[in-house]
Amino acid sequence: GFIQWLSQKLLYQTRPGADTLLIACRLPMILLSALFGLAVFFWARALAGEAAGLIALALFVFSPEMLAHGRLITNDAGGAFFMTLAVFWFWRGLESGRRSPLVRSGLAAGAAAATKYAALSLLPILLICGAIFTAARRAEKGSWKRFAGSYLLWLGAAFLVVAAVYRVRDLPLYGGVSSRPSATTRAGAHPSSSAATAGPAGAITSWSPCF
Repeated sequence: GFIQWLSQKLLYQTRPGADTLLIACRLPMILLSALFGLAVFFWARALAGEAAGLIALALFVFSPEMLAHGRLITNDAGGAFFMTLAVFWFWRGLESGRRSPLVRSGLAAGAAAATKYAALSLLPILLICGAIFTAARRAEKGSWKRFAGSYLLWLGAAFLVVAAVYRVRDLPLYGGVSSRPSATTRAGAHPSSSAATAGPAGAITSWSPCF
């Protein structure tokens, strides 16, 4: 089809050439995968020591999923990396009682949500895990209040990242479409958003992220 013809032409019949373009695009993904492995190592080491960290890193390096997807130009490795960071720092924040790991966790969760919609599953997962963690420490006075504040802080940090990526006015478009016509459509011009389709009664529905 046309898309296949266009992709072949752009990759193999333009400069600097397919090999150079693919290598340049895959390098950031390889870097993310390497950082992912470091996150797994540090988490396992924090839980059970140096040997556990090295074993976890070895399992990660030889994981078929990472060997297959770690170098591909997709959002899978990036989404998994940011989700892992979010869970790790959330655990560290609850364990230590400090706010800085919770803020880092929220920023990582926001990056994960901006990378892959599946990261929205972190909302109930961390809420439930945090509640279980807090219930195990029910002897501490005010533990539920501190957990509620920690979760809201985490949620606020995540929201800031998503808002920065999608811009505040485009937040309703996150994960969906808008029924309002764009400025160019209202002016009578052809819509120039990244994706636009005709909705019911001829309305234009469009989705336009920040980039």
